[in-house]
Amino acid sequence: MKLFATFASVALVQSKEDIKTQYQERANKMCTDFLTGLNAGTSTIETNYLANGAQGVIYTCETDDNSFTGFSQKPPVPNKSVLKIYFDGTDIDLEKIEKIDKGLTAQNLRYPVYEYVHLAKSSDPEWPKTTAKFEEFLSDRKDFEEQSIEPREARLEIAKHFGKLHSATDIEGVSKTEYREARKGWWNTYETEAHIDVLVSIIKADWFQTGASMEKLYELTQMSPSTFDDEVEFVTKTLQSYYDDHADDKWLVMCHNDPHGGNIMRNKDDPFDPTKLVLLDFDNAGYGFRIWDLLYNMVNWNIDYKGADGESKLIKDIEDFFDSYIEAQTYDTNLTRNTLWEELGAHAPYFYLERMTFLVAFGIFDPTYHGIMRSLYDDAIDEYGHKAPYNSAVSTDALFASFILPLVYFFM
Repeated sequence: MKLFATFASVALVQSKEDIKTQYQERANKMCTDFLTGLNAGTSTIETNYLANGAQGVIYTCETDDNSFTGFSQKPPVPNKSVLKIYFDGTDIDLEKIEKIDKGLTAQNLRYPVYEYVHLAKSSDPEWPKTTAKFEEFLSDRKDFEEQSIEPREARLEIAKHFGKLHSATDIEGVSKTEYREARKGWWNTYETEAHIDVLVSIIKADWFQTGASMEKLYELTQMSPSTFDDEVEFVTKTLQSYYDDHADDKWLVMCHNDPHGGNIMRNKDDPFDPTKLVLLDFDNAGYGFRIWDLLYNMVNWNIDYKGADGESKLIKDIEDFFDSYIEAQTYDTNLTRNTLWEELGAHAPYFYLERMTFLVAFGIFDPTYHGIMRSLYDDAIDEYGHKAPYNSAVSTDALFASFILPLVYFFM
């Protein structure tokens, strides 16, 4: 349950202006303390609200003091950086996030986090205990939010980033077994039934006040209540059986876990510069199944594969993606494309059922998108000779006319 309580209590209740006001004084203090500690004069420091997301509010901290000594630090601290303050009352594991941030920064596997800040609870001014971090300000870049991940070189560079991230050495103090604990691994988990149960709880409670309900879930998945329950059991058995039979744990790696287009940045102008590509926001990072990062990203490519040669283009793009990943990773010398296809097959049924359920839980009721996901789910389970009865007759012609999701499941 670790993420949705924070989302519901903070992100959807307060406006951006409310959040900006609530955290501005703390941001001013943190920026001043951080930059004066690097020899910047107080009068030269500017603190500006930038944005807020699901887990925290973001400011920029900047100085134009010529006496600033940040560039002599390791890693070097430029005169402008980002301050992320985590929301009050968050139930995410901030100790784990801090360890991962510091560990990946030390291994040069993420854009650098310069410092963590822990403000004690204070009554004057009235602040609760606060956790925040200073990290690199990524200038002259744009993300892939709501657009295709193009050109091809961008996808291959993303695969390389995954390969390097997944090759990270173990980070001290971060559990490698959390993914096997119910409600601990969030969506990249062995305990898939427990995770879907969490999403169902969100739906039943309509946590986000969007009109979510089990009736809406059954309508959009086109499953009866008993069929949905049977499919949760099937996807759990499918995933767990595969990994129980492949218990060498080479697939257990440090994962990003949320690599959608909005969490990946590139240079702002064309042509594409691979040296500027960056994975953003490691707040969901943790040990889990490597294929999750690859599959999650591929489903966010947003590329049109319609047409007579669409299937062959899709397979070629996936195999190129896999090959780029295999070449970049260093932790599994025996890794092959076929192994990744097998892992994809074991994960695909769970992935698509989880996505359909997740979307309803978070208030996304698009019948076209759900229809595509249901069709992809059917393709995935068909490889196991399994069928999920439809609860209503729905034509998929219109759905596939607008098909932009890249991943149809294939056994190779």
